[in-house]
Amino acid sequence: LYPAMTEQISEAGGTFLIGLKENQSELLADMKACITHSRPINKQTTYDKGHGRVETRHYCHYDVSKSFFDERWALTNFQSLFKVERIRYEITTGKESLETSYYISNMAAKANNQYFNAIRGHWSVETNNHIRDVTLREDLLRTKKNQFPEYLPHLELWSSNFSE
Repeated sequence: LYPAMTEQISEAGGTFLIGLKENQSELLADMKACITHSRPINKQTTYDKGHGRVETRHYCHYDVSKSFFDERWALTNFQSLFKVERIRYEITTGKESLETSYYISNMAAKANNQYFNAIRGHWSVETNNHIRDVTLREDLLRTKKNQFPEYLPHLELWSSNFSE
């Protein structure tokens, strides 16, 4: 979640759906505060059972198009915020855990479950990369060097493959 990247995606007519994490703590705090005064435009609950656990996911989609954003996000065109609560119940131990995550997007805020499906697909990416993320502390990474131009060709390649 980097303004130079999200601006270019928006200006090119593309869409993004990005996990909002603690490395953007001010934006995350603003969005959490924003939804305390808003009603979701769409909700969905899903249930999965497997691998010795039962998982319940509560999805809420909020329209944030009229929200105030810091000037550095002015050209990003945020439209939608998604809150996902995942409740995991371990059958053998009886242990229950709750994880809440947030996603922000420039997709138009309309009631459509395709967004929830995309977020659900993102969970598998997070799961597959969890060990590397924790070991390398990816979410805590800070840099003063603008590395965005190095990533752009990979984003273009990914987006062209995704549309096929």
